[in-house]
Amino acid sequence: MKNLLFIFGFLYSICLFSQGITVDNATNSPAQLVDLLLGNSCVQVSNISVSSTQAVAYFNQNGSSFPISEGVIIRNGVATFTQGQYSGA
Repeated sequence: MKNLLFIFGFLYSICLFSQGITVDNATNSPAQLVDLLLGNSCVQVSNISVSSTQAVAYFNQNGSSFPISEGVIIRNGVATFTQGQYSGA
């Protein structure tokens, strides 16, 4: 019984103190997301179009253990569904 309580307490503390990434698909335009993705590269991009604004979004590490601090999510589906806990798996 003590082992079960210890395991439950450990898992609860992980869930309590873990942080997930935040995903924002409303603030940046598609052109801003392309600029964020390419940064200061020597590439000129024009005629940017996105078929679904829900499939492209900016993400931030938000202090979690996710290995990438920020970037762009391009997903087949709703990009904000990516938001949440990072399990490392």
